[in-house]
Amino acid sequence: MTLRNIQPTNERLPVLTERERDMHCCHCCGYMTKFPSYLARHMLKHSTERAVPCDVCGQTFRNISERNMHRRTHDAAWHTCETCGFKTRLKKVLDRHRLVHVEEKHIQCQHCNYRCRRRQDLQKHMVAMHSGRPRSKRHEEASCALLSEIGVSYEREVVVHFPSPAKRKYARVDFFWRAAFGAVVLEVDEYAHSGYDVEYECTRMSVIHKAVSAKLGGRIHMIRYNPHPIRGKRSPSKEEREGQLRSALAYEPRGAGLTITYLFYHLTHEGYPEIALTPGYTLKSCIRLQDVARSDS
Repeated sequence: MTLRNIQPTNERLPVLTERERDMHCCHCCGYMTKFPSYLARHMLKHSTERAVPCDVCGQTFRNISERNMHRRTHDAAWHTCETCGFKTRLKKVLDRHRLVHVEEKHIQCQHCNYRCRRRQDLQKHMVAMHSGRPRSKRHEEASCALLSEIGVSYEREVVVHFPSPAKRKYARVDFFWRAAFGAVVLEVDEYAHSGYDVEYECTRMSVIHKAVSAKLGGRIHMIRYNPHPIRGKRSPSKEEREGQLRSALAYEPRGAGLTITYLFYHLTHEGYPEIALTPGYTLKSCIRLQDVARSDS
């Protein structure tokens, strides 16, 4: 390169303070420290190498500190949960686990009606729902605002425990509240159910119904709300969505123990949602049509 190819610039180079000139910097994340040993320890976070083995089980770790923390699990006695038999060698892990069996959810979210038993669950909820970052549950947040506007006293992200013979231990439903006829379960299907196995989906809803009805009694109205446009069709307006959702919430099921309402799913010529087209679907008799007003007659 010759000198005539170098263009002059008015851009000034950053001026480093005396403290910054003495710092050691991480080239991956900008971490700074004045101690070379601290930087060496920090760089292990960006490394996949695990060269420190445990002399008991052979498991490898990034540094001696992690290995020593793990080594304690071999020396400690087992701590067992009296309710479900869960075992751990760390007492603090058992104390945190025991909160799963506590009925009372004493931690309240300050932004919505979500309640939980553990601080880490609240932290996850805050990041997912109220952090302002792009998230997949933005339509669930809109449904939350609508329920609050209507005056529904709901519980959010409720865990429904399954009976012991079931393959899965629990299911998490988006919204749940009690009603005069029994209970209402509202699930906002954010791109989650387009490729679901129908047999699994039916089993899940059936077990949720059995678990809830065994505890509360009465009839269950399960609303499956698809907030996304059907491929090839016009996307419903906000007013249309709210109108259909309000009609579904006002509906009181009669007769069947479980009533399923599919909102804004693609309907077949039989009047059933496309998800129910497979012969393995076993809950057809419990499904109402997408047109809420017509199905009430």
